[in-house]
Amino acid sequence: MKLLDRFIISRHALIAVFAIFVFTVLWLAPEIMFNAIQGVSEHKLTPWQGLAYLIYQVPTVLVYCLPIATLFASVFLFRQMSLSSELTAIMASGVSFRRILIPIGMVGASMSLLFVLTQEWFVPEASKALYALNAQTQFEENAEEHHQVTYVERGPDGSMDKFLVISPKAKTDMNQFIFLFFTGKGPETRIWRMITATQGRWSDQDKGWLLSDGIDYQLNEEGIYQTVASFGLKLVHTSDMAQAFLSFPPGRPTEYRLADLQKYVRLLGLGGQSEDERFYKVRLYQRYFLAFIPIVFAVLGACLGVERSRATRNLGLTYAAVFLLFYNVMVPVCTTLGSIGFLPPLAAAFIPLLLALGSGKVLLTLRQRFG
Repeated sequence: MKLLDRFIISRHALIAVFAIFVFTVLWLAPEIMFNAIQGVSEHKLTPWQGLAYLIYQVPTVLVYCLPIATLFASVFLFRQMSLSSELTAIMASGVSFRRILIPIGMVGASMSLLFVLTQEWFVPEASKALYALNAQTQFEENAEEHHQVTYVERGPDGSMDKFLVISPKAKTDMNQFIFLFFTGKGPETRIWRMITATQGRWSDQDKGWLLSDGIDYQLNEEGIYQTVASFGLKLVHTSDMAQAFLSFPPGRPTEYRLADLQKYVRLLGLGGQSEDERFYKVRLYQRYFLAFIPIVFAVLGACLGVERSRATRNLGLTYAAVFLLFYNVMVPVCTTLGSIGFLPPLAAAFIPLLLALGSGKVLLTLRQRFG
């Protein structure tokens, strides 16, 4: 590695680390830090638990802050080098601008690696620790305690056969199991039977649910209860897909490791849960493409940050802010379009990266024309 490369990498990395710290603090401060302070002041958390609550939130925040910090670190560095004529001196010595971008790309690649490690390792581990802390202190609603599975079983012809709602952590006075049985096709589909139970478990041997303390309702064609029978124990046969979903670790897509997310997408496909499959498949493909965003942001920020030696306006930051706003709007828009089926999941995940490259090219063209 040449001396010039080490010089640029060290300065860029230093600014990037400072930017990550600033953006992380700013992201934590408005709500998360306030919640922690409020929890400690109300004696729901000890000071150490409040600090742990903050620390467990950092990896999730880092996933959002790393690309932003990389972009602005490049802009600041190249603006500084431009105004101090360092960039002019380097290029006058025979080093091309493309060659200068190599160490910038190396820092961007390091940030991409940190992004992947954070998403793949730190976020899942911190999420588990946060769930455990919430379960211990009851400070926030614990999503793991309210893990619920809804599953539609279909017949050979694709018509709805059963609809299962299973809430294993429901309160003792609530039904953990609600099974609806359907008959008919198309607009003539109706519920003919409903079973509710406060407790139950899956039996591999019987290939069904052993329900206890429940009620079996029989409905006529008008949807009116025909018979109502209480039971102490009843076996209800279903496919094992609902149990497979229930056994899968709960969490948001960002909290899954890549391998777990892939398994869950396959499970949703096998279970015929097309809507949920699209939702998670978009997030799966985003994990692949968004890993390259820090590299793109690092190089783009360097190009946007170049200023005239006596420039008084900070156009680089202005263009970077516009680009970042556009990108942060397009990611959720494409995610939503992919989740509802308007876009293929692969396209919904790839388009933000493509738009980042395209809009960056447009901004660079504008900079060359208007300064």
